[in-house]
Amino acid sequence: MDKDCFIAIEKKTISITLTEACNLNCIYCYERIKTNRRMPVSVAKEAIIATFDRAKQEKTHFVEILFHGGEPFIAFELIKEICEWLWAQEWGNTKYMCNATTNGTLVHGKIKEWLFNNQHRFVAGLSLDGTSWMQNRSRSNSYNNIEIEFFKNTWPDQGVKMTPSPGTMMSLADGVIHLHKTGFRNTNCSFANGINWEQDEFGTPLNFRRVLYEQLQDLASYYLANPDVKPIEMIHMDFVALAAGKGSVTKRCGAGTIMRCWTPDGQCLPCHLFYEASKIRISPMKSPT
Repeated sequence: MDKDCFIAIEKKTISITLTEACNLNCIYCYERIKTNRRMPVSVAKEAIIATFDRAKQEKTHFVEILFHGGEPFIAFELIKEICEWLWAQEWGNTKYMCNATTNGTLVHGKIKEWLFNNQHRFVAGLSLDGTSWMQNRSRSNSYNNIEIEFFKNTWPDQGVKMTPSPGTMMSLADGVIHLHKTGFRNTNCSFANGINWEQDEFGTPLNFRRVLYEQLQDLASYYLANPDVKPIEMIHMDFVALAAGKGSVTKRCGAGTIMRCWTPDGQCLPCHLFYEASKIRISPMKSPT
């Protein structure tokens, strides 16, 4: 797979929700309604074919295929079957790459071996919430169950995804700095969605504005002292483009434009964040046009 696939701008993205099941119980998880349902292979194939057809019609030459959960590697055999079918097909001039965001706790043994052997066409992005204390507080005491070096060394440009929550906000800077020092070249840090930032998971009040201000000050000091370290995106924003006006800022979210999310029950939604809302509707949400 050509390296240019990783940096393609014009693309079509498909998010395939393989399963709602997860082996962790993260305190900030936005997926409140979970079942044991899994996506049938036929639905995954339909979704992938539709995405390549859309890419061809719109003259887009790169397709990004995201395997989503729950924890996607709970459905490893399903991933393997879909990918081996995908790789056996002819897709014309359209390049593509498979990707999965994982908590990393299941990536051992045969899953690890399969990922290593296919690292040129399948990228596993690790979610890791900073220091061991932060990870264990937010994500079911799972830090020691992750082979961090495997992710860092196998996909050195992929980086890691960190999710601060009210309970770990006071350690935001420590967590980010820990991931930098662990050796990840890229660290993506974005806050948990749909939670109460006025208190932590135990009901302890939190002045999150003051805490965030202090943590960002600490991060700014770290980056000034370490100019070779690439800052997290919430600090490394293109403020010049933002100040210049809306017309000069590229839309960052692909929902409703480049992205489609297919769910285990066959819905086609603008992105995976719509799936939770669709579960409480009387009738399925309509596919995006």
